[in-house]
Amino acid sequence: MNMEHYDNEGFFYINNHSAETFIKGEIRDISNTLICPGVIVPMINPIHEANREEFDGDEYFVSFESCLPHITHVYQLQKGKKIRIYWDQINKVFMVSTEHRIYTDNEAEFYLDTVDFDLLDKELCYYATVSATEQKLILTNIVNKSQPDLSASYDIYEDLAFAHHIDQELVKYDVDASTVIQMIDEQLDEFDNGVLFILDDGRQAEYRNRRYNYYCMLEKPEMMSIYIYFIIALNRYAEGATFAEYFTSLFVYIHEYLEFFPEHMDQFLYISNSLKNYVISECEQHISDQEKIEMIQNLLKLEAEELLLLLTEY
Repeated sequence: MNMEHYDNEGFFYINNHSAETFIKGEIRDISNTLICPGVIVPMINPIHEANREEFDGDEYFVSFESCLPHITHVYQLQKGKKIRIYWDQINKVFMVSTEHRIYTDNEAEFYLDTVDFDLLDKELCYYATVSATEQKLILTNIVNKSQPDLSASYDIYEDLAFAHHIDQELVKYDVDASTVIQMIDEQLDEFDNGVLFILDDGRQAEYRNRRYNYYCMLEKPEMMSIYIYFIIALNRYAEGATFAEYFTSLFVYIHEYLEFFPEHMDQFLYISNSLKNYVISECEQHISDQEKIEMIQNLLKLEAEELLLLLTEY
């Protein structure tokens, strides 16, 4: 087996290096048998395609004009973590994997209680989006594991296993170029996140509105602990005339993140309270605000993992 593009997780291997639909995120076992096809990779990722310039190695660049004649229908862009549910024929169990990981974070909430696993087909792979705000799992695509076909993957409405599918009322079929251009020019911000154009060969063209694009920029890398992410996001240039003002400024970027990802509030409070407890525990009774600030500044010089380990004591 060629291991060049695959990361090992136990007895399985996942392709985290390709950018090709059904290859990126593909899962194989140690004998190179396909366990699950990869994820669907949208072609376009702009705020305004007109302001986007092609550069060497940009595999996602496709001119918007070239897509226009081939758009067959339009979805509302779904915000949330993308997962796959599929049958693991080795362990005889349905598995849940994200785009980049085979074995998901145990603390993650996927709302699997909305899926009747007895009704799932072992020959199929189910693609869904986790909506944290709506607290549900939304089915988006279904493919045959052995012969994944993108153009047929949108036929999901006969499925009985999932409680939630993409709302058909939000899907516009048989759209023409003028309708699409009007959406971009006049209605893009009316969509919660943007629009997902489906071409006649099944490929996706993702057109985000500004708010959703910012959400994607802030999203934590999947392989990184949220605690490490918060420590890295601490404002190294925090300011304040008092320690209280400085301490508030320390979390300015994290507060932006929490606007989009409120589900991580508990982890933020852990970091915030631990820092505060550290200062209370380590400083002398009459220490000045400036000395407290310097104490935090010295902490921020530590590596993220080292600082997290230190804060677990407080």
